[in-house]
Amino acid sequence: MTSQHNPKKEGKSERLSVLTDAEQFALYGLPDFDEAQQLEFLSLSKTELELAMSRPTLHAQVCCILQIGYFRAKHTFFRFSLAETEHDYAFVMSRYFDDTECQCMLITDHEYHSQRKLIAGLFEYHLWSGQFRQQLEQQTRQIVRRDITPGFVAAELISWLRDNRIVRPGYSTFQDIIGKTLSVERQRLTDILSRSLEPGTKEALTQLLDRDDTLSELAVLRQDAKDFRWRQMAREREKRAILAPLYHVARV
Repeated sequence: MTSQHNPKKEGKSERLSVLTDAEQFALYGLPDFDEAQQLEFLSLSKTELELAMSRPTLHAQVCCILQIGYFRAKHTFFRFSLAETEHDYAFVMSRYFDDTECQCMLITDHEYHSQRKLIAGLFEYHLWSGQFRQQLEQQTRQIVRRDITPGFVAAELISWLRDNRIVRPGYSTFQDIIGKTLSVERQRLTDILSRSLEPGTKEALTQLLDRDDTLSELAVLRQDAKDFRWRQMAREREKRAILAPLYHVARV
C-alpha cells in the first residue's frame, strides 16, 4: 500500500536513520484494520459523520470517512485509492451506504487538502507547516542534552507534537532536524572536552579508544559493583580513577 507518508528505505541516503522499519510503519504506514479496529476507528460519531457527508460526492464521502478513521488511529493523513483499502472500504460501504457501488479512484488534490483541514479542525489539531519547524528544532536541542540516541529523540519529539496537537511532519523532516542537531551537539561536546581536559587525559582517552578491546572495557567501566566485598570495592576505586577526569565535564 502507498501513502503520502509511507516511508521508503534510505539505501545510500546520507539521512540519519532515526526509526526502525517497524516504527516507521507504525507512524507513517497506511493502516490495515482488523475487524475490531474497524469497529473502533471507523464507527464515527454524529459530528464526524456529518463532516464526511458534507463532501460533494459519494466517492469523496467514503474517502473522508476512511481519512477520519485513519486520523483517529495514527494522527496523520494519507493519500490512497479505495482499491488500496479494500477491506476498510467494504466495511464503510456496508455500514454507511448499504453497499452502494462507488468508483475506486483517487480524490483530487483540492479535495484531499480540504479534508485534511476540516478533519484537523474537528479534532483541534494544527496541520504541520514551516512555522512549527523552529519550535521543533528548539525542542530537539533540549532533548539531545539528555540523550543523543536518535530513537529516543524522535520519540520525545513525537510526544511533544501530540501534546501540542500538531500533525507530525514527514519522516525525512525528522531525519534532517535530528541529524543536524546531533551533529551540532557532538561538536559542542567535543569543544568542551577539548577546552577542559588536560593533555595527559586526552592522550589516555585516545589510547583507550584506539584499542581493539575498547567496547568491552567501556562496558566493564559502566557495570555496577556486584557486591560490597573488598575485591569489588577495589575495582570500583580503579574505575573511579579512570573516569575521574571526566566527572566535572559531564556536568556541562
